[in-house]
Amino acid sequence: MLLTACRSSQRIEPLSEEIIDFDRNTAVEMVKKKEKMVIDLALKEKVTKLEYEALEKTLAKEFGDQASVILSIFFIEDLDTDPDSEMVEHWIQREL
Repeated sequence: MLLTACRSSQRIEPLSEEIIDFDRNTAVEMVKKKEKMVIDLALKEKVTKLEYEALEKTLAKEFGDQASVILSIFFIEDLDTDPDSEMVEHWIQREL
């Protein structure tokens, strides 16, 4: 599999090539798990501070550094609540 994202009339040679065994079924299961996490996240209306922190940890395990980006796509913090409160709510962004 070769992925490119460059517009050029010149032929681009890869710096290195790696050939690995690719199991389509394993790849599908990996994607389905992550896809389900994102879908479940999108279905939430709001979450408490504790739920948000749990989501951060769960997403960080699966998506690494991109977890905070994913959360920022879906949630905005309710700035009208006390930031030290356990009930700080994060609202889903419906208008993108």
